[in-house]
Amino acid sequence: MKGVSWVNLILGIWLLVAPLALHTSGAPAMSSTASGLVLIVVAALSLRTSASNHLPAWINLAVGFWVFFSPWTLHLTDDTSVMVKSALTGALIMIFALARSSAGRPASV
Repeated sequence: MKGVSWVNLILGIWLLVAPLALHTSGAPAMSSTASGLVLIVVAALSLRTSASNHLPAWINLAVGFWVFFSPWTLHLTDDTSVMVKSALTGALIMIFALARSSAGRPASV
């Protein structure tokens, strides 16, 4: 399920450039940059591991959870662009993390 890792890599790159594209700074930019870096590193490692290794998926799930809920945690709910970017990107990261975690499991009969 290497395709999922490529998608997470692209989402990580988006998180890196989002502060520039959305003209954000401070806590939202730092959170997005840090999350993007973690996601890129984990996606790159995931591309090199077997599908039966689920650790990258669990790390990505945690990153997606943070990205999704960070506007509320950092009290940034008044910035619509940060809210939309975080909600959509976080949800996609979590969905693809769950897809990655199901890879390598035998199909049930």
